[in-house]
Amino acid sequence: DNESGSVLPEPEPPPRRVSNRSTKNTLPGKFSEFQMSKANSAHSTDDIRSSDIGENDPRLCPLFDSFLDGAGGRGCYVNHVSMNNALDPTQWGPDMIGVAKAAMIAELRNVYEDWKCMVFIHFTDIPVESRCNVANDFLFIVHKTKSDGSYDKTKGRLVHGNEDLPGIDVRSETVNPLTTMVMLQLVTTMNMELFKFDVNSAFLLPDMQPGDPDHYGVVRGSLAALFVEVWPELRKFMTPRGNLYFKLLKYLYGTKEAAKKFYIFMRDRFFIPLGFIVAKADSCLFLHHSDDGRLIVTLHVDDGLSACSCPKLKDWFLGKLQGRFKITTEFGDKLSYLSMTIERQRQRKKMFLSMHGHVEKIIQDHGENTRIRTSPCTKEILDRKDSPSLNETDKKFFASLLMRLMYPIRMVHPDMHFTASVLAIFMSKPTQDDLKHLYHLLGYMKGKRTSGLLIDGSKYSGNTHIDWSIDASHGTHHDGKFHGCIIGYVQHGDIRNIVYFRTFKGKHVTLSSTESEISTVSEGVKIVLIGNQLQIDLGFPPTRPAYIEQDNESAITMNIENGGAPRRSQHIKIRGLFVCQYIVSKEIKLVSTPGTVILADLGTKPHNGPTLERMRAPLNIIDKCPF
Repeated sequence: DNESGSVLPEPEPPPRRVSNRSTKNTLPGKFSEFQMSKANSAHSTDDIRSSDIGENDPRLCPLFDSFLDGAGGRGCYVNHVSMNNALDPTQWGPDMIGVAKAAMIAELRNVYEDWKCMVFIHFTDIPVESRCNVANDFLFIVHKTKSDGSYDKTKGRLVHGNEDLPGIDVRSETVNPLTTMVMLQLVTTMNMELFKFDVNSAFLLPDMQPGDPDHYGVVRGSLAALFVEVWPELRKFMTPRGNLYFKLLKYLYGTKEAAKKFYIFMRDRFFIPLGFIVAKADSCLFLHHSDDGRLIVTLHVDDGLSACSCPKLKDWFLGKLQGRFKITTEFGDKLSYLSMTIERQRQRKKMFLSMHGHVEKIIQDHGENTRIRTSPCTKEILDRKDSPSLNETDKKFFASLLMRLMYPIRMVHPDMHFTASVLAIFMSKPTQDDLKHLYHLLGYMKGKRTSGLLIDGSKYSGNTHIDWSIDASHGTHHDGKFHGCIIGYVQHGDIRNIVYFRTFKGKHVTLSSTESEISTVSEGVKIVLIGNQLQIDLGFPPTRPAYIEQDNESAITMNIENGGAPRRSQHIKIRGLFVCQYIVSKEIKLVSTPGTVILADLGTKPHNGPTLERMRAPLNIIDKCPF
């Protein structure tokens, strides 16, 4: 109501968006992700009502709304159709429609009936000051696959749309990849029990507290009609345009605070009361020590990975989880975690990490006709020649494909990281040459689709130290900036197992190769210190400084000697002093290493095929699982 007491009209929704992406017919029996969004069309007063929709009306399956021309399909539409093994929704038979609709209804019952996370209201019940922040909620269907790409199950997910609620801290912790890799090292070398768990309906666990901002939402068209079909008593809340408004009582998936609130709930109301300690190095690492042994748990939103030193601890922890939450679990010597396949051979203390299922989907979508390459890039990737810029459609495609490649590269493909990091620099303004280099990278990944990282603990002798290799390539980029690489590894005898890998473009122009090296080391020391703390948290404190391989003698000298001579090198003295303080405290030690064998050279410049193969071997990057 406004000041005069008259009722404000229901706001007009924005214009309808139409998907311009097509689907692809491939092998039956494999499915991918279909995301449906709300209908953003202006409805007239004679739009769909629950009363004039029959039980089998196709409008109750929102998957078809974008394909229904004038048939009243105004609720949800196909906003994104992934191209990996996707079936054309227009050719779905009654069985597939039934599977999708059943998944939708199951999700609505879970959210509204089981968890009671919303209460439906009239539009006029929403405070005037909150009406501009009403979120458009939508439902999407996920045909989930296993790590090998095979079909697993079909799920529906109701999502709270975008809101503009300033002043809310929405940052949520996720486990550091370094933590995950170090944990898997311990599991392999110490032959620990490993299992994965997933907390179902995770974001609905924490309640909204007094003082939290109110969240209002709306479901439209056929999605609103589906609510009314399942719960006819909601018809009284349906507007003349076929919309249903509600107020959230819990943090529905899509609310910006949901992940953060779930993390706080798990930390304060589950892990800490059970006697777990939150690690200093990583707030998503929870540790439990007892007379029975050691229990390590990492949390990545609602996905958990647990390592136990004995079956008794595993049974105790599982019992606590199952007594409090509804969870799904995976056990055995082959697990899927965050799209990564973990395969073990416990007797020989070996583990292989790959993302072949994820990579296979990318290749099926975009790489079937791409030629296999022997290297991720050519030297021309650093030449910024005059090349036409991509149009808006191709820019979006470039960014989408690069981001899809970046995930497996970041996790298990260090040999491709340099190329991906260079292309990411130009993501906002890519050229036609950049797109060619992206396809070149895809061609290399196609040839290495089954490759990954081998963790070999067969020569473990009690050493759990994390050592490092840090290198820089001076003046690599067209603007004069350097390119740095940081590699962390655990060494057993002559075997080096990677736990961290990062390549990056320097933020400033350096005046010499020595300055480039010092700048890269000063950047790397930050993660080295985290690695040292992580070892302390896990109960294996370092007994010596962390070794850092360096191939620049001048940089080593200047770092050790308090930043070098101030008259000649004042501009890098501060960076050197930063490194020097940790040398003095014996937390790190710079080790001179020939440039021909330093591991970090892998991520500082382009390499041809034979050179790259030679550099992959010491890092246990192999082409396929050896067992």
